[in-house]
Amino acid sequence: MELPLNHPYENFRFADVPPDERLLAEYQVLGFATSGHPFALLAESLPPDLVRCDRLEELDHGATVQIAGLVVARQRPETAKGFTFVLLEDETGMMNVIVRPDVYERDRIVVRSEPFLWILGELAKDDGTVNIIATEIRPLNVRHPQLQPAEARHAANPYRFLRSLRQNAPGSKDWG
Repeated sequence: MELPLNHPYENFRFADVPPDERLLAEYQVLGFATSGHPFALLAESLPPDLVRCDRLEELDHGATVQIAGLVVARQRPETAKGFTFVLLEDETGMMNVIVRPDVYERDRIVVRSEPFLWILGELAKDDGTVNIIATEIRPLNVRHPQLQPAEARHAANPYRFLRSLRQNAPGSKDWG
């Protein structure tokens, strides 16, 4: 069941605007995107070994994975003994990331400030719960467009698009 947002501009449409510009305009005007997820537009430019959220269930506990996503929430509760929790979103769903204190200290600036993260980690499955224990965290970078076949390239320069997304990405919910 979907939650109705009842935003006054929810049905506003941008006619004859390329999908990347439409998504950026929706973020600027609405604060969210109604036309899709940014990763759907960047799919061909994302690092090739990324595991999407919808594939994590298929993998074994302890598998090493690379994930990337839009930061939805960051949480660093005082009762968590220095552990930080990051909720990432890709075009297929949400991923829970657990950041150990040593990884947080090393990658603190990225964890706290980047709206789009690339994470290398270990898959942890326990009673139906899927988490990624981060071992490395970096800002998300896209592949160089000239390295891709022309037909697979995003219409706009993916570097420019990701840079614009960073400037217009919805803010995360941060606690602690």
